[in-house]
Amino acid sequence: IFLQRIYDAPLPKEPETVVDIGANIGLFVLRAKQLWPNCSVLCYEPEPKNFRELERMIRLNDLKGITPVNAAVMAAPGTITLYLHPRNSGGHSTVHHHSANTITVPAETMESALGRLDGGRCNFLKVDCEGAEAAIFRALTPAIASRIDAIVYEPEWSLYSVADLNRDLTDKGFTLEQR
Repeated sequence: IFLQRIYDAPLPKEPETVVDIGANIGLFVLRAKQLWPNCSVLCYEPEPKNFRELERMIRLNDLKGITPVNAAVMAAPGTITLYLHPRNSGGHSTVHHHSANTITVPAETMESALGRLDGGRCNFLKVDCEGAEAAIFRALTPAIASRIDAIVYEPEWSLYSVADLNRDLTDKGFTLEQR
C-alpha cells in the first residue's frame, strides 16, 4: 500500500469523501489520510477482530474524519456468512470457502454506504473484499454508479472474468486504467 502504491490513482482533485470496502486493520485508511489529509473516510470491515484493530489504529494515530463500520458491503442488505481464513487475517471472504470456520456478519448495500456520506457522493472508492467486488459492482444501478467518481479495486482473477466486470463498469459510465 505504501511502497507499491497499489491504491494510488491519479485524480483531478483531492477527494473529499473516500469509501474503503475491505478495510482490514486500516492500512489504506492511513495511506488515504497521508495522500489526502482533509478527506473523510468511511471504512467497512466485517470481521470483528480486524475491526477492533482498525478502531485501535484510528485511535493510536489520532485520525480525524474516519467512520469505521463493522459490516460487509454486498449486493443486498441483511446478513451474510463470512468464511474465516485459517492463516491470513486479510483473507476472510464471503465468497472463498477457506474453512468450515464461519461467522455471520451484517451486510449493507453500496447505496446505503453512500447514504452515510455528506451529499451522498463518493469521490474515491477502494474495494478489496476477497471476491465480493464482482457482486457489489454488478448490483450498482446507473443512478448509484453516477454518485461514485473513481474506483480502485483488487480483482480476484480466479472467481470471475475481470474483463466482463470491467466492461460492466464501463457500461455504467466509468473509464478504465489498468495497472
